[in-house]
Amino acid sequence: SQPSCNGGANGSLTVTPTGGFSPYTYAWSPSGLIGGSSPNVTGLSAGNYSVTVKDARNNQTTVNATLTDPPALVFGSVTPPDGVNGVAYQSTLFTATGGTPPLTFSVTNGAVPGGLTLASDGTIRIVHTETPSHRRLNKVDAKTPQP
Repeated sequence: SQPSCNGGANGSLTVTPTGGFSPYTYAWSPSGLIGGSSPNVTGLSAGNYSVTVKDARNNQTTVNATLTDPPALVFGSVTPPDGVNGVAYQSTLFTATGGTPPLTFSVTNGAVPGGLTLASDGTIRIVHTETPSHRRLNKVDAKTPQP
């Protein structure tokens, strides 16, 4: 499997030999990979890998594989404009491109200001207070990804 994020090291590769005579031995390259003498290696970043599989009669074959990063996650604006009582924000305040879908959203430092909530799908809900006894809820689709 490919790394799940740009620059990540959680990719993996598995080889399944067919034919030949068991047991099989495995030699992965580059050396030092997690699981390097098994048919599975993990903790991989983007790059080129190969495995040489040898059977009980010393017949061998080498297989090459390339893992690639998904596009880097790039953030757009993260500062909303000043709110105006009774006026809804634009439908997209924040943007992000790249990454591995689906993107999820959360507050990772501090808190959402009072009157706002952030759902995991990136929707910000704003409660405007017009008078102490009247409130209304506006839905805003904000695209603020969780790194």
